[in-house]
Amino acid sequence: MKSKTFFVLFLFFGISPVISQAQDKDQSLIVTQNFWHGVRVYQEENQLSLRKTQELMASVPLALEEIKKARTNGVFSMVFGGLGGAFVGYPIGREIGGGDPEWIMAGIGAGLIAISIPFESAKFKRTKNAAALYNEHKGYAHKSNMNINFQVSGNSMGLVIGF
Repeated sequence: MKSKTFFVLFLFFGISPVISQAQDKDQSLIVTQNFWHGVRVYQEENQLSLRKTQELMASVPLALEEIKKARTNGVFSMVFGGLGGAFVGYPIGREIGGGDPEWIMAGIGAGLIAISIPFESAKFKRTKNAAALYNEHKGYAHKSNMNINFQVSGNSMGLVIGF
């Protein structure tokens, strides 16, 4: 019984410092994407623009090449998406205002919006790849989403590892 208690306490107190060390802040880049805000790059919880990210990656040629391609994809996505939104919005505005809408124009706009989606997807993939290349070159460890919890329930206790 003593050895089991000692083992559990060792795991609990022995693993805690390791987990806290793994969660220390570093200079690695983290890339996120969501529907409303698009692609975002963070360093130490500070959001960076793609231009600032490109300046930061100047010392890593492969990452710099990827982020330049990502920015180019972003420009194409923005142009096609913006034009598509305007082409869809104009006929809708005319309909609301009581005019005669050009629904063919709205269809063309929908097509332009559809064309912008692969460019936005490529922007995210290239930005994520550039960040991975940068982090690898700079020697920053990849942060996993692994959680380790010590749980006690009923007559048992254990270590729960989640990914």
